Amino acid sequence: MARQALILVGVVSVFGVLLPWYKGLTMLQPMVVLAYALMAVLFVAPAASEFWSSLDSPAGAGATVRRLLGIVGYGWGVAIGMLATAIVTVNMVYRSPRLLIPPEPFLGSALVLSLTASIAVAELCALLARRYSAGMAKSTVRTLLLLILLGLVFGSRVLPESWQIELADLTTRRALTALAWRGSVVCAALSGLGLVLLLRGGRPGPDAVAS
Repeated sequence: MARQALILVGVVSVFGVLLPWYKGLTMLQPMVVLAYALMAVLFVAPAASEFWSSLDSPAGAGATVRRLLGIVGYGWGVAIGMLATAIVTVNMVYRSPRLLIPPEPFLGSALVLSLTASIAVAELCALLARRYSAGMAKSTVRTLLLLILLGLVFGSRVLPESWQIELADLTTRRALTALAWRGSVVCAALSGLGLVLLLRGGRPGPDAVAS
């Protein structure tokens, strides 16, 4: 517990204070704010892979839902805490007469997408852990996240120029707001399906939980 707390303090210090202090107003760019919000899934995925380890057998629907909400609340809370700390840091550095904050419509869409994506990822990890093992769930989700990250970082270097122009149009604040709301709807639908599967399937066998 103490080790986990130290890690969280370190992560929040780096992404909430040091990086915003160095980057300045760049931290308020739409893509950066969205990336911060979606970092919630990085905290949710490992915790959800161990979904069944702390549940009694048999696990009732109430206990399962409470466990899910606890994991999502943890991951989402850490990400929002980092984002809020980063915004506070930027305001402290620039001491503007007005509050420097992303526009509310965009910020709201980013937070909702972060929440719904966290729920969907948590359910996916729990389902993978039940079907295979906790280790399999972790490795699968980590691989998917790594591929997405590599695509975001290096995609612009390998895509045709016409595609790059079209993608550039999708990085405006208005486009990202609309995209975030659409993504939230998709993630919410997937979360509903995932919850049904999670509650229907029951608890995995001892081998899957222990691995």
